[in-house]
Amino acid sequence: MKKYQHATNLLTTRKHKLAECTQKRRETKKLEEEERLPKRRKTGSALRQEEEHLSEQIAEAERNVRRLEKHLVDIGPDVGETEGLV
Repeated sequence: MKKYQHATNLLTTRKHKLAECTQKRRETKKLEEEERLPKRRKTGSALRQEEEHLSEQIAEAERNVRRLEKHLVDIGPDVGETEGLV
């Protein structure tokens, strides 16, 4: 059960980070077009790579969550008996 909760929390966190990264990339793109990008800020291409990496991680996390859900369904009755829920 803890693995499932951890996996769903990880998925939610990564989706949130992806949304933030996308927003930053859009803002950066505007700044780049206006040639006002601060030196210490990531470029649009760096943020795009970060988005791609997060998207891959999200896909992997979703597969992991589905696998854990299937596993929990398969062992569902057994878990209830050991925890005194049945």
